[in-house]
Amino acid sequence: MEAEMQQMQQEVNEDTTEVIPSARYLAQLYHKVTKIDWDYSAEPTLIKGIHYGGDIAQPINIDSTKHSKSFICDYLWSLLPTDW
Repeated sequence: MEAEMQQMQQEVNEDTTEVIPSARYLAQLYHKVTKIDWDYSAEPTLIKGIHYGGDIAQPINIDSTKHSKSFICDYLWSLLPTDW
């Protein structure tokens, strides 16, 4: 009976434990590295957010229909400090 109760308790613990999905984990990791808060409510063609990496917060507002993917990538990388 004791073993059965422990098994049931373990099943309850597994059911109530929150597991972070990999996409959410990656988003949190990217935020910690880039210090960018993305605006997920923006239109699909807009890349919006705020970069908190410097002395002042810098807004990001890029229309992806007017810029190449290379430009957008280079711009976002340019926001990150290179001195480690």
